[in-house]
Amino acid sequence: VGSSTAPTPSTASSGTLSYWVTQTVNSCESTRTKIDVVVTATPSPPEVTTPIDYPQGGIASPLSAVGTNLKWYLTASGGVGSTVAPTPSTVDAGMTEYYVTQTVNNCESNRATIQVEVINVVGSSQTTVCLNLALFLEGPYAGSLTMTNKLNQQGLLPGQTPISSLGVPTPAGQPYSGAPWNYSGSETAISYPPNAVDWVLISLRTVALDPLTTVFRTAALLLSNGSVSLISPCPVLSTNQSYFVVVEHRNHIGAISHQAVPVVNNSINYNFSTQQSYIPVGSPANGQKQLSPGFFVLYAADCTKNSLSQIDANDTSKWRVDNGKVGRYLTTDFNMDGAPDANDNTLWRLNNGRFSGVNFY
Repeated sequence: VGSSTAPTPSTASSGTLSYWVTQTVNSCESTRTKIDVVVTATPSPPEVTTPIDYPQGGIASPLSAVGTNLKWYLTASGGVGSTVAPTPSTVDAGMTEYYVTQTVNNCESNRATIQVEVINVVGSSQTTVCLNLALFLEGPYAGSLTMTNKLNQQGLLPGQTPISSLGVPTPAGQPYSGAPWNYSGSETAISYPPNAVDWVLISLRTVALDPLTTVFRTAALLLSNGSVSLISPCPVLSTNQSYFVVVEHRNHIGAISHQAVPVVNNSINYNFSTQQSYIPVGSPANGQKQLSPGFFVLYAADCTKNSLSQIDANDTSKWRVDNGKVGRYLTTDFNMDGAPDANDNTLWRLNNGRFSGVNFY
């Protein structure tokens, strides 16, 4: 006997379920049309090796598993899978669990668990490590290894009182608390050094392409001579580990040191301006902009921000909204003179299409 209610196939077991359907027109029922519903068996989880042990401060390799179309997760359930295998951080001792699935015939398996244990080895040491860093931004660069500090001169940096009656003050505190950085640090400047240019966000990670290996983050002041002045105390780090240095800015493309930098005499020393920054192997991405042989600056005009720091139409669209405003601390002010105008759009035109190829968030 036919039913006017469409059945809902059961997916409790794999196999083929067959259904038939007719239509009735003018009290005359048609012949039956067959519908086959194929329930595919859930594939087994991929094969993994677990647990995996590393000495604290040792060099870790990307995780691996045997399976098809692998996806990696950081939680036992939920979240968004990544096709890039994570590389465990060995900075801190302890146990971390990673999860991986395989997909066969568009059906994703349950998650296999990989436990990674970082073991505190006798002789491993941690101490206070100071950061001695330098870099230049293209927007305010004035030549002769110096940048203009017009935002500071006009009283437009966060917490300052604008010099002009047309100026609009910005609340005190570092400017990276919102998306996409979501950095919750309490760094602030009661009074700025006279050569302060702007704030930058500095971090250290153990794997160049993996922001999940970040071990330290801080907002700092960039000075006109390119040096970075930390507001917060120097971090406590393992001296047996080398670190990639990451710099981000609110309207320039971020950069990562071209190689992991070792701790030498309780310091990490790196100058972004003297060599090209990290570019993923085989990628058409851009690191920094070379202004002259052996001299590099961060690309200007990235104000909308995505994970790969790309300069595109979104940036000029945002600039058009702010064009003509004066006395503001705005991300669309690419040359950082306090007023988004045609000069800023010129910088965008020069750099449109540039991107880093590195995941910052």
